[in-house]
Amino acid sequence: MNIEDFSNKIEELVADLYEQSIQNQESAWKVLYKKVDDRFEEKAEFIKEATADWTVEEWKKLFLHQNNIGNPDIYAFIAKKIEELTDGKFFKECVAENMSYIEKNVYSTTDKEALYKSDILLSAVKALNRISSSSAKEEGEQAFRMCNPVNEHILYELAEYVAAQCEDKLPEMISDESIDGDKLVALLSMCIQENKRNDKIYAAMKQRFKKIPDNSETKDIFAAIFGDYGESNAIMMLRKFAKSLIAEYTEDGNRETFSRIMMVMSVIEGLGGITDDLMQ
Repeated sequence: MNIEDFSNKIEELVADLYEQSIQNQESAWKVLYKKVDDRFEEKAEFIKEATADWTVEEWKKLFLHQNNIGNPDIYAFIAKKIEELTDGKFFKECVAENMSYIEKNVYSTTDKEALYKSDILLSAVKALNRISSSSAKEEGEQAFRMCNPVNEHILYELAEYVAAQCEDKLPEMISDESIDGDKLVALLSMCIQENKRNDKIYAAMKQRFKKIPDNSETKDIFAAIFGDYGESNAIMMLRKFAKSLIAEYTEDGNRETFSRIMMVMSVIEGLGGITDDLMQ
């Protein structure tokens, strides 16, 4: 079967699953991915027969075709096959060769090549995440560091990959002050999503939090992330932050500052801390 016909057929095989997901307003993409992967597992014999005479080049072209038709979410069976046939080199090269394009805002440009190349990188990282492959650890970290935060969906896909596959580098990256603002938030959020919790990561988070100015929006989000992290040892540090905001509010009476206080106090209470004394 040729590439285009095969692509059309596999889209037909899972169209109902995507339609059901939309109708049910499901937001858990990993649940949908599991259903899709199970469907393709059921159709494994068809896939084997349809691609029996394919070389590695056909599989690569299928990846590019899927990207070209606007489907960056490369199916797991495609990603696994390409990773196997190329000894983990293809997606790694897709990231390495295209990361320079994501240093700028790729969606405010009229440069069609930049758009195409950044889409290739995104699809490659999605494929790596889909199959939990560690083959592009160094390239993934470098691309994350290079990525312009305005390219949010690319940034978060890279952050997910780094959090999942570069656990040993996470304390260093969290401590790195060149990773700040939205990029730091993305990294921390994906650490929580990927359940990366250990003493070194927590220590790095705590020290980094203390260095961020109290008037920074990043610090507010960071405080909320501590709530998701679920470490009660953060309570004293968060109480200190809340007291600083309360002192600021006492001086200026700014309603936005009051809202920030309420958010931090909510996090403290969620971790089991007491806040009744803070506003007295």
